[in-house]
Amino acid sequence: MKYFAYGIDLDMRTLVEWTKEHGTPVPDRSLIGPASLANHRLCFPIYSDAWQGGVADVAPAPGKQTAGVLFDVSERSLKLLDRFFGESFVRTKVHVNLYRSPAPVEAITYQSTVHDTRQFPPSDVYLDRLTSGAYAFGLSTLWIMQLQSFAVGESTITAPMFRLDQLPDLEDLVLAPPAA
Repeated sequence: MKYFAYGIDLDMRTLVEWTKEHGTPVPDRSLIGPASLANHRLCFPIYSDAWQGGVADVAPAPGKQTAGVLFDVSERSLKLLDRFFGESFVRTKVHVNLYRSPAPVEAITYQSTVHDTRQFPPSDVYLDRLTSGAYAFGLSTLWIMQLQSFAVGESTITAPMFRLDQLPDLEDLVLAPPAA
């Protein structure tokens, strides 16, 4: 069966990390090639605690296109992708018609069931992986530039001020008195 990937599942590192964490095999996908979903735009309407920001979705938008990759997948792999995307009240499988030369192709993809206009900026890590996946599968430079144009949210992960093996001595710290 044909499957259209446009989001984080284009990044193989993310898929491999997820499969190791969940003890499942990596979904087997046979590459067909780049494709585009007409009259849809890429958006980020779902907040993910794991990614600390919005995650990719497609929403109807006349005149817009979302680039992605078309794969041939087995039923077993589609069940793994159901788990990966957490098919539930938030996402569901939908049938879409894609543009792929020389003729249109019908495929399955995942789309949010949330019909809210709110958008959550993706984290920089998520957007980097999304862009890496698009690049790895040869999506157009124009599409990659569009991905890079999305504003990213501020991550709530904070880097430590010091590495643990480089903590300063207490006497080296100068504490200022509280402002009056």
